[in-house]
Amino acid sequence: MAEAFESGAISGSLVIIWLEPFMLAAHAVVLNKPQQIFDSELFDARFRFKRCVVANGDELYEREAGCQTTYMPYSGLDVQAFLIDFLRSWRQHPLVRPGKNYHFAWVGRISDASSVGASISPEFAALLDYSYIVERID
Repeated sequence: MAEAFESGAISGSLVIIWLEPFMLAAHAVVLNKPQQIFDSELFDARFRFKRCVVANGDELYEREAGCQTTYMPYSGLDVQAFLIDFLRSWRQHPLVRPGKNYHFAWVGRISDASSVGASISPEFAALLDYSYIVERID
């Protein structure tokens, strides 16, 4: 999808959203203009995000015994909180301008991170529960 957007095959804006384990954090990358985001400072060549809030997220995924699938535990209420904060900030945040690309990083109840075995990346350790940052990436 991102490659199609970068090549101009898709017009408009592209929003890529993903969650981190236990919904301790969530992200949205908003592309309003073509930009190479994979194999860059944001994502590696395997499409893995490089700036995760949860430093040991790979250790927190759960495996289901039956069909050997992997899943990530999270709170549905916090997913809704993330989406509401993202949509609200997108309309009201003073940094957001049309034609620019952004990364929206949201944190949930990161004060509980140690109780679920998660460690927080130093870059995000100063954030308070249920807060977010918006940054330009273009």
